[in-house]
Amino acid sequence: MVQGNIAFNNPEKMQVGETEPIDVKLAVTIPADELMGLLTAAGKRESASLEVSDHMQATLTGGAAFDVSPTGPQSQWISKDTPTAWHWLATPKLTGPQFLTLTVDAIITINGDKDTRNITTLTRPIEVDVAHPHNEEEWVAWIKDQGEAFGWGWGALAAVIAVVTGFWHKIRGWLRPRKRQSGSKDTDKDQV
Repeated sequence: MVQGNIAFNNPEKMQVGETEPIDVKLAVTIPADELMGLLTAAGKRESASLEVSDHMQATLTGGAAFDVSPTGPQSQWISKDTPTAWHWLATPKLTGPQFLTLTVDAIITINGDKDTRNITTLTRPIEVDVAHPHNEEEWVAWIKDQGEAFGWGWGALAAVIAVVTGFWHKIRGWLRPRKRQSGSKDTDKDQV
């Protein structure tokens, strides 16, 4: 592996439901300042140095706070002369301070075997302040999405409660002492 540079944009401020591009450029021979100049997406530009192999994988994740979609392959061969680029579209789903995580792995071959191993060479949290929607149409869409998520959660909770209650009644039935049937003793007395 060799030393290289990576540059990416940090949108810093986003709004719920609005999609923003996240761009990453990686190069072996191009300085970090030049790489940052090649970024086209909006936001604060950041850079870092990292170990680079001839095959790299970059992923962007946002957990439950973002929908993240790559617009190209996440695993790519690296050129020593030209920058390699990754692009994602990120759409925030939750308001407040949220985090995207950029992870870059070097994919190496061990002893010439076909098996590969990923070595994480960079993990960078990208903090984004996500604001509420700013117009009536966006508010309606956001409230609808929240209501669907909330309704789904309540439905799942109700199903769990129903199952637990059913089991509780079953267990209580097993644990109760059984009453003896008095009908058989009374019939014996009547016959004597």
